[in-house]
Amino acid sequence: MATRSRIAVKEGKVWKSVYVHWDGYPDGVGKELVENYALPREINKLLDIAHRSSLIGDPEGETGYGDLCDEFETLQNLMEAFNQEDTEYLYQLDEVIDGEVIWKCFGKKENKEINLY
Repeated sequence: MATRSRIAVKEGKVWKSVYVHWDGYPDGVGKELVENYALPREINKLLDIAHRSSLIGDPEGETGYGDLCDEFETLQNLMEAFNQEDTEYLYQLDEVIDGEVIWKCFGKKENKEINLY
């Protein structure tokens, strides 16, 4: 069974978000983001590929659905969409410190923020 997730990054005044169908749990997509999407240029590549079946082992987006990423005007709009859809986890780029990306993870079932590695 799929563990669906959404990855969100604030770009300018909008939040851009991509859907990932498989392995959305923290030990899957969360670990992949921390280990392989720690620099802004890697994240831009992630957003360029947009929605995909899997993030793990697919840096080139070969499992991409071809759709453009979703855009939300506010974080509140993004959270409302997340709460209405059947995704279980939301990964949010929190901040960049000294060129390193810090990710946040929200678990719908857990109803709280989950620590990532």
